[in-house]
Amino acid sequence: MSGYGWPVINLVSDSKQIIDVTLYDNLCGETPVSLSDYTSIDFVAKERRGSVADYLRKRVTVVDAARGQVRIKFKPRDLKYSGMWLGGFVCYDSVSSESEDPVAQFPCYLSITRSLNSPMLDVNAPISIPEVRLAMRDICPAFNTLLEDVEFSDTEIAFAITRPVDEWNDSPPEVRIYSYATFEYRSAWLKATIGYLLASAAMHYARNQLAYSAGGLTIDDKNKANPYLVLSDKLLSEWKLFIGAKKREINMSLCCGVVGSRSFR
Repeated sequence: MSGYGWPVINLVSDSKQIIDVTLYDNLCGETPVSLSDYTSIDFVAKERRGSVADYLRKRVTVVDAARGQVRIKFKPRDLKYSGMWLGGFVCYDSVSSESEDPVAQFPCYLSITRSLNSPMLDVNAPISIPEVRLAMRDICPAFNTLLEDVEFSDTEIAFAITRPVDEWNDSPPEVRIYSYATFEYRSAWLKATIGYLLASAAMHYARNQLAYSAGGLTIDDKNKANPYLVLSDKLLSEWKLFIGAKKREINMSLCCGVVGSRSFR
């Protein structure tokens, strides 16, 4: 779990789960990292960028140090809420992680899908990776006859899910701050996520477009940047209008209040 892009760990809330993970020096080459130099490893998750406190911290068991394989045991109380968190494996060269600085880390996303048996179904309702895939019809390779694969990886979708929340938090006025688990405007969030995914895909197609001919046949299968940008611009324009309108509404509501009086009760 290193190199280019952050992998995604997918879990279900309110459940006991044990997962095995392999840590890599480079995701493209998929070269496992040796863990023999590390005395202890913690799995850490943060609510959002800039968070100081840990949302979750678990000691990791090394299964095979030479092959970079580790195991994490989650209890139901560790996974109370659904949503997206910034996670990572933090490595130390001492047994105690409290008094020592980390010597290496392998970042990832932690995606928690709400369990149907969760007693907290009405607490938060963040969008999920499967919902984004369904909205874009990017569910399985059979839906993409030219690609014969899904177009977007879980990592790309996870990153796109975090972008609208970051943009909301960064946009003035600062009326409410959300994490990737507490943002409450699901329909606008979904539109913005799809918009950013399409913009990213447009950059990819523009970068790799090359029309070529062979045997009287002309192929230009990467010529998709403009259609993707048109769809992206529409969705992101709606998203930006929503940010402005909703923040004005919240800001105006904060100007109103009630002042009581003992004389008039």
